[in-house]
Amino acid sequence: MIIFGWFEFELFAQSHPVKEQYAYLHMVIENSLLEQFPYIRAEQLKKKGLKQSLLFGRGRPI
Repeated sequence: MIIFGWFEFELFAQSHPVKEQYAYLHMVIENSLLEQFPYIRAEQLKKKGLKQSLLFGRGRPI
C-alpha cells in the first residue's frame, strides 16, 4: 500500500508484455462485447437496477 497525500493505492506489475496481461485482455474483450451489444452499457443497466460488473463476473454476457 502506498499513501500519497490523502490517497492510498496499490501498484501491480507483471513481467509479461502489456498485450498479454489479463487485465488488458479483459478490457479488450469487454470493449468488443459492448460494441456488439450496446444495450449492456452501464447507464442503461442502472435504469433497470442491474450492475454491469455482474454480467462479466463469470466471463459471459447475458
